Amino acid sequence: MKSGRGALVCLSAEPRARARRMLVVAGGSCHDAASHPPHSTDNILSSALKFDLHKREWEELSPMGIARIQPGVASLGGRVYAVGGEQGSQILANGEVYDPQTDKWSYIACMKEARCEFGLTAWKGNLYAFGGWVGSEMGASVEVYDPISDEWTLIDRMPEPRFGMGVVNFEGLIYVVGGCTHTWRHTRDLLCYHPASRKWRPLAPMRHARSQAAAVVYWGRIYTFDDDSWEEVGSLVEARAGCAAGAADGLLVAAGGDSECGGKRDFYRARTTLASVEIYDPTRDTWTSTTSLPHSRAEAGAALL
Repeated sequence: MKSGRGALVCLSAEPRARARRMLVVAGGSCHDAASHPPHSTDNILSSALKFDLHKREWEELSPMGIARIQPGVASLGGRVYAVGGEQGSQILANGEVYDPQTDKWSYIACMKEARCEFGLTAWKGNLYAFGGWVGSEMGASVEVYDPISDEWTLIDRMPEPRFGMGVVNFEGLIYVVGGCTHTWRHTRDLLCYHPASRKWRPLAPMRHARSQAAAVVYWGRIYTFDDDSWEEVGSLVEARAGCAAGAADGLLVAAGGDSECGGKRDFYRARTTLASVEIYDPTRDTWTSTTSLPHSRAEAGAALL
């Protein structure tokens, strides 16, 4: 999200309680004037952190086995998965899973297609990966991971190739928000995917085109940061793209990201990373600053535990 404006669309009138209060942030990049943080290779991070939404504190976790930017990160079965991404000029197919009971990462099977800047979400005990940069091209493929068999399977294609989009799930449906296509650098699209029938349908577009924006579901609404209708919500204190985000315990969190540098931003890679963290209170429609990240980072993935 570049402008700092937020938006939401209502999916359901019924609030959904959430017991998870830990936001896990994994991977990403660090570009600032300070010394390189631990667990980094050429500004690419293998480190992982968790944020306690109740205590407003960050804690270092064991680092991943592989440093990666723009990975897909999602929680499933009480564990966090970090999949794909990029290291240097290599797009990755490998993945890792974090067990909070042992504070250890272990490798899982590789995806069928290497990808970064893609969408990853969980549905009915499986992980779903959508689009992204697949090899050297913008991708449209969809693949699903079964943690029991430790196997990925290509199952479908998106209506068109896309990367840099937000992907969330809600009550049996998966939503793809914004992103970049061959036609548009930023899009207003909201697409709905039914995993059971494998059918796509477009929904009301956002008011503002977005890519590399975070998206979360909270209380039956999709929030994006950067009639079935969208409405504006309060602006962030600081504009940011490629931030890590999550929602729980009545609050939304946006951590780190890439700020504008000299009025311009490198569309494909972060140049000036942020350590600042903001919390949004939907009841007041306001963002406030909270405990910063130990080191600045953008292009990370995030999931709730």
